[in-house]
Amino acid sequence: VLRLIKIYGLSGWDVAFYQENLTDGYGEIATDARNRCACFYFPLIIDDKVMNRFNPLRTARHEVFHLLLAPLSDLVEQRYIVHDQIYTAEEDIVNKLVAVT
Repeated sequence: VLRLIKIYGLSGWDVAFYQENLTDGYGEIATDARNRCACFYFPLIIDDKVMNRFNPLRTARHEVFHLLLAPLSDLVEQRYIVHDQIYTAEEDIVNKLVAVT
């Protein structure tokens, strides 16, 4: 993740990493764009069925792309748009970026 943050020019962010029991997906990120803080969450345990599909680099790239979009998402959320609409649009862009790289 730190290498990808550097590659994509995302310097100036305070980042923290946690391993937790995630209920959905392979990774998550929580950001505070105004204070430039990000918390990355990765699974503590991966069951055998999921392990066959788990790609750590792809997961890291996916979460870093969310970090890339965090300032934009923060601005959009201030414009009184429903959060679900923002999340859906952001997720679509991130998935496209992951597929290309």
